[in-house]
Amino acid sequence: MKKIYIIAFSFLITLGLSAQDLALDSILTPQAGEFCQLTDSETVSVIVKNTGSTTINSFDITFVTANDTVTENVVQTINAGDIYTYTFTDTADLSMAGEQKILIYTDLSGDTDHSNDSLSNTIINNDAQITVRLKTDAIPTETWMEIYDMYGTLVWSAYPSKEKYDSTYVICVQSNNCYKFKIYDSSGDGIAAGEAGSLDVYYEGLKTGGFSSSDANFGSKYTIYHMATGCPPDLVLQSINMESLSIAGEKEIKGTLLNFGSDTIKSYDVVYTIDDDSTSSVYTVSGVEIAPNKTANFTHDLAFNFSDAKIYKLSLTVSNANGSPVDDTPADNTLEKEIQIVAAAVPKMVLHEVFTASTCPPCATANPVIDKVVYNKNEDIASLVKYQVNWPGSGDPYYTNEIGIRRGYYNINSVPTFKVNGINTENGNYYSQSKLDNYATETSCLVINGTAEVTGSVISLNVDFTSKTQIKGTKLRARFAVVETKTVGNVGTNGEKEFHNVMMTMLPDPYGYVIQAFDSTEKTQNVQLNKDLKNTFIEGCTDLKLVAWLQNDETKEVYQSAYIPILFNESTLPNPVADFEFDATEEPIISFENTTTDGYRYIWNFGDNKTSTRETPKKHEYTQNKTYKVTLIAKNFCRDTVTKSITITKVGVGINELSKKEISLYPNPSNGVLHITNTEETDIIIYDMIGKIIYQKDKINTNFTDVDLSSYENGQYLVKIISKDKIYTNKILLIK
Repeated sequence: MKKIYIIAFSFLITLGLSAQDLALDSILTPQAGEFCQLTDSETVSVIVKNTGSTTINSFDITFVTANDTVTENVVQTINAGDIYTYTFTDTADLSMAGEQKILIYTDLSGDTDHSNDSLSNTIINNDAQITVRLKTDAIPTETWMEIYDMYGTLVWSAYPSKEKYDSTYVICVQSNNCYKFKIYDSSGDGIAAGEAGSLDVYYEGLKTGGFSSSDANFGSKYTIYHMATGCPPDLVLQSINMESLSIAGEKEIKGTLLNFGSDTIKSYDVVYTIDDDSTSSVYTVSGVEIAPNKTANFTHDLAFNFSDAKIYKLSLTVSNANGSPVDDTPADNTLEKEIQIVAAAVPKMVLHEVFTASTCPPCATANPVIDKVVYNKNEDIASLVKYQVNWPGSGDPYYTNEIGIRRGYYNINSVPTFKVNGINTENGNYYSQSKLDNYATETSCLVINGTAEVTGSVISLNVDFTSKTQIKGTKLRARFAVVETKTVGNVGTNGEKEFHNVMMTMLPDPYGYVIQAFDSTEKTQNVQLNKDLKNTFIEGCTDLKLVAWLQNDETKEVYQSAYIPILFNESTLPNPVADFEFDATEEPIISFENTTTDGYRYIWNFGDNKTSTRETPKKHEYTQNKTYKVTLIAKNFCRDTVTKSITITKVGVGINELSKKEISLYPNPSNGVLHITNTEETDIIIYDMIGKIIYQKDKINTNFTDVDLSSYENGQYLVKIISKDKIYTNKILLIK
């Protein structure tokens, strides 16, 4: 018996096996590499192997991170040569940004080989995300995107696809860096070929830039700057806020700057030069708080006396943000402008342009303040146009592509935005009679006179622009906006119940009518235009005004504006007669029939906070037993309204409530095939842990979906399921 024991021992030595040896074979999660926004509860999973000759029944296992040391006792029978996958009951805190390590080791009583007891992974946790949502145009092969960090390193790119697509990219980044996004188009027409595309870019969930399909023609390149918090100061001088044409005298030097960096600006310097030889003293503006991507107006403390009738060259520079001479793009710190001093001038009517929306909460406080000064008031010195934009949220229902073009003209990225005479930006919450009076002291060298007439649904205008002196410029444009003095059909979510001087259309279009330079005094240029107003959002056909102005598209300055009176030929106006019938046979589902005569566009309000713009919405289901007032507004340039009451009494009678639809996925962990239930009318997207899409299926029409992930590596993945009204997300662990 003793001899047999010696032979067995020799056999073990020959094979190099230890009687007790537990090896840590691999770390399944977390894997080594770069990841997006790891949390404080990440799964830790490993594979261990019994490399000894005897059965193992229990052992201790520990993981160590910068934030945790966790030891757990594992009771499990593992035969010699077998492997076992173990997932820790506790999770690991890996939320710390940057590079970190996780160390995992086993502790087996009697283990004779400790060289295989431990493993570690190095993990880089990028603590921020840039999200890019791109919908391409009809020729996607012309388009590509790039993201660069503050050192000029390309950190991400996406290149053309052969087919039109709508994709979302998630890019992991470090918050203490600074990133620049660029999208290119090789044909020079943006992503506006055929069916136009759109772009939305977000940093940490906050939108930093992009455009809708109406603004998709960005040319060859569109750039978004300064994403993340490590960006150096960057001042941008947006405009010189002075008249190009004026009479002689001492004038203040004014401008508007933009904080294009990532830190709040608390001080900066301003200096100007006249005719390249007269430089002002440095004016330091302090005690300010200019947040990133916000603008501020300033006035140099030293005025200049423009004493002679001639053209002066003004150069204005801003610098030294927060006392630092470093600027990310110093080339945009300086602007130049010609100031023409003339002998004759007339009063200028101040043009007010407001970009607003019925879904914009700050607009609800700014609009009443502006209206108090210039809506149906001060019409001898002030004109008003309001553009209802298509954001935030769903945006204003009265948005049009013409408004999108005006937004792009001024590069408007936030609402409310309030432009005065084209070159001045005001805060609507603080506008006042005294500010208007100050603007009204400005003079003009131009007179606008004319008439307008509406016959049927067509407006015709005949307007003269007469100069009092020579007016230079190669990009002079006459613009005409038809505004409705009061609307109520575009009520949104911000609490406003009516809206004033809402732009309905522009003649000939937002780009304007070309006006030649005025090469002599008392020179008149006449403009005659026509446009059909039928296909607009006009609510009432006789509460319209026409605003006319002359603008220099090189500088955006408005030289003069005016209200042009409109004559209405009421006998020719198209007047619809609104009416409808309804059938309650299938109550609480009501069938509607539109019986309007001479209608063109329609707005239904079913009395339950639901609306429709269909000519006939056919059927509508009510959910409560009560009496509803249903209103139909019919339009054909003019409008008519009819309201009828419908009493519902059969809600809940003979109808079984559908059980709540719940989405589930299993098994988790998965060995390769993932089963997902209740997937009908959903989109499924699966990301790996660096944000790359590995699986996507849209518009699923089955209630049960299998996803085969067996070709992908072990680890964690993020599943996103999108239905009409809900987004479901869940992490899964793949262990094959």
